[in-house]
Amino acid sequence: MIVGKHADSTRLSSVVEHSLDRKVCNTLNVICVLRSRAAEDVPNIFNAAQKAAARRNTSARVHCIGGAEKYLDTTLSIDVVRSQGVFTETQVTVATEESLSHEWEWEVSPEFSIVCVDSIDEAILLFNAHSPQFVVSGISESVDELDEVWRRCNAPFVGNGFTRWVDGQFALNRPELGLSNWEFGRLFGRGGVLSGDSAFTVRLRVTQDDVNVSR
Repeated sequence: MIVGKHADSTRLSSVVEHSLDRKVCNTLNVICVLRSRAAEDVPNIFNAAQKAAARRNTSARVHCIGGAEKYLDTTLSIDVVRSQGVFTETQVTVATEESLSHEWEWEVSPEFSIVCVDSIDEAILLFNAHSPQFVVSGISESVDELDEVWRRCNAPFVGNGFTRWVDGQFALNRPELGLSNWEFGRLFGRGGVLSGDSAFTVRLRVTQDDVNVSR
């Protein structure tokens, strides 16, 4: 998710909350905010994540990159349910840019990264370099900012709201058999969702009239 200079704070809060309701392939994993807006956006995002976590009777786990930790409390610890059990962990931690390539796998406690950037351009470059290039959401009231995300992010799914809309049944009203655009290539169409009418074979039958045709 890329938050633009002209993002609406209420909209941002809502789409973050609804992008973290459960952990699946289209759950929010990284959100980029401009440093010029970070003092407002980072706490807003954190509070929205806490709302999503509260529905699951837990707390959110946040990894901060590029100075985002300056706007949050890094001293708190929370209980986090992992597949191996319950662990007490620091709620807000500092991470590196390399961690943007990591998909946070969580059981109950929503977990994601917030990264501060200088510009939309930097956020797009980070998306193309570190993400699986699956879904990107631009949050802005500016048509120009949204168009820049649309034009330059290498993703088959581009929106301006919550990330969880990316689903064959939900978005396309077609059964979803799989995703043709996962990390290392696009085996079928650029559209990403693989449905029944996307997978087919071609059988050719040729009738040769001139027996002297050659290569």
